[in-house]
Order: sequence, then C-alpha cells, then structure tokens
Amino acid sequence: ISMTRLVEPSWPETARPGSALAAIVARGRLIVGTDQNTNLFSFRDPSTGTLSGFDVDLAREIARDLFGDPDKVEFRLLTSAGRFDALERNDVDLVVHATSITCERATRVGFSSVYFEAFQRLLVPEGSGITSPADLAGKRVCTFIDTTSLATIQRVAPEATIVAVPDWDDCLTTLQLGQADAATTDNSILAGLAAQDPNLEIVGPNLELEPYGVVANKNNDALVRFVNGTLERMREDGTWNRLYDRWLGLLGPTTGPPAPRYRD
Repeated sequence: ISMTRLVEPSWPETARPGSALAAIVARGRLIVGTDQNTNLFSFRDPSTGTLSGFDVDLAREIARDLFGDPDKVEFRLLTSAGRFDALERNDVDLVVHATSITCERATRVGFSSVYFEAFQRLLVPEGSGITSPADLAGKRVCTFIDTTSLATIQRVAPEATIVAVPDWDDCLTTLQLGQADAATTDNSILAGLAAQDPNLEIVGPNLELEPYGVVANKNNDALVRFVNGTLERMREDGTWNRLYDRWLGLLGPTTGPPAPRYRD
C-alpha cells in the first residue's frame, strides 16, 4: 500500500495540453486542501494568523517546483471527512493533511510516494498508570471519528470505551477535562497535542505504521507523478530534513525521509 506509480516528473513546460496539470499551470496557482487544527502539520499560528506546519511547507515546495514560487498556493480548509469528496469534485488539486495511505483509500484517490512514516501510540496524563493497550480495559479512549487509528484501538483494546470526536483538538480538551483517560492516533499528531500541554505524555509501543502521502484525484496521474518528483528533490537536497528539524524535532532524531517504493 505504500507503493505508488513510478516517479516521472511532468514539469510544467511539458505538461500535456488539456491535462489537469496543464490547467493548474495555466491557472497560476496550486489549490491545496488542508486543515488548521493539526499542530505541527497544519495549524493557524496564533502570532501571525497564517497557516503553518510541515504539511503547509510541503505544499509550498510543490508550488515552488510548479511555478518557481512557493507562494503560488491557495489553501482551502477541509474537514478530514470531506477531503476525498473535495478531490473528486475537483474543488482542490491536492490534499496535504497527514493522510495515511491505505489500500481501501487507494481505490478512491491517488497517493504520492510516502513522505512521512508515523506510528500509532497513546497519549495520557502524566502519572495515569497507563503504559500500554493492556491498561485500557474499562478506560475511555479518545480518537478521531474518521481515522485509521479507530479500528486498531478497537482491536488491541476491545474492552475500552471509545470517545469519538470530530477534531484532534477535541481530544486535547477531552483529556484536560477528564472526560477521557487516553487518546490514540499517530505519534506525530500526539506530539502536537502534547506540545500544548506539558502534563501529557506519549506512552506505549508502536501499534500500526501510518505512512503519509499527498493525495490527488484518482484520475490525475500526471499530478501524482509531479508530486513524486518534488518529494524526490526534497529527499536529495536536504529540504525534507530541514522541514523535519523545524516542525517535528519533538519526535526525536530522524534517520531521514522514507525511501520511495514505486510500481509499474
């Protein structure tokens, strides 16, 4: 499921006339769907009011390669539940929003190669006594209503009570109010929540691997190939490492970007 189509960058000057990629170039800006509530990846900087984060900077790098200008990107705020609908309606060109690649999703949308690998873990208040899924029996566990993490926690902690919320920030509030005993999702997202409250800590073993990909309309192979080209460039010129250090250093030292795997 982490494999995508063979990287074959379709640079703007060679985009096939009439193609979706050519239409984006003619428009003069890239339209990217994301959200403003995923700290570290895509969030509203309270000091500037601008969107910031790893995913935001990644979208800007794609615009840089398309237009020679990272500012030629228009961000549209989407809910996680509505992000694939927006692609199918062509309301956005891409979704860059900490989206895990799964076989089921890949039947509906197109994915780039993997740009980040997260692992599902647990977020708990310090001193909770919870250190693994085995400690969740009879506990309340907050998770997002539209996430791959939900099925995993139901499988590894079947006696836990699930508290499903519409936004990840709601899990932070739920924990702070004592309405849940733990939250679970990707460690990258949990790190963004923990950064906002020093009384929370990430615990437990890695559960499921969550490979993130940039998402495009299923029929827009040329754009997927172009994005893969940008990701190749970012791996090779050190841009990926710089973005990791800037936004995700809380996760600890990195061994570098995930190696791409392609098919056909």
